[in-house]
Amino acid sequence: MQHFSHGKVVITEAMHAAIVADAMRIPWIPISIAPDALPFKWWDWTLSLDMAYEPVHIPASSVRERLYHTGLVRTAKTQGLVPPALVRDTQNTTSLISDFNNRYGAASFEPKQPHAQAAKSRQILSFVRSVCSTLDRFFIDNAAKCLRDINLDRACLSREDTFLRKVDQLQAATARFIKSLNPKLA
Repeated sequence: MQHFSHGKVVITEAMHAAIVADAMRIPWIPISIAPDALPFKWWDWTLSLDMAYEPVHIPASSVRERLYHTGLVRTAKTQGLVPPALVRDTQNTTSLISDFNNRYGAASFEPKQPHAQAAKSRQILSFVRSVCSTLDRFFIDNAAKCLRDINLDRACLSREDTFLRKVDQLQAATARFIKSLNPKLA
């Protein structure tokens, strides 16, 4: 935490890093790497602080990752869905609830294959990985360039009045919880 506190900006795919950064009043920038990342918790948290969740999309850092991401997008489309990390209308609560209901009322996001077909797919994938790994340097360099090129002006930080209101709410809820455990402590 001490090293974290000396940061000027936090670039993260992990929501918990953004929460810690915001609590420490360090600006943060959300990134998204995989199309199957689940942003619902991000939306819930950022909307609770009157902020938008608009991650910077970072491309795959290997051929394997790129093939995997392409497969996820294709599978989602066959199910009539948009991969979770690619949902765009995130400021409309009705749209988010509708997407959530469609997504979790639908078939699994992972493709189902018969056992023999899955084994054959793994063999093919292993071969493709070994052949394509020579291209990984290009993907790594491209992803690294995108990270370096992130506009730091995109950094997020909850408004001070909103942050303080949420801290007050947390302290009040904590006091109620403690009181419910032992009314004599009140």
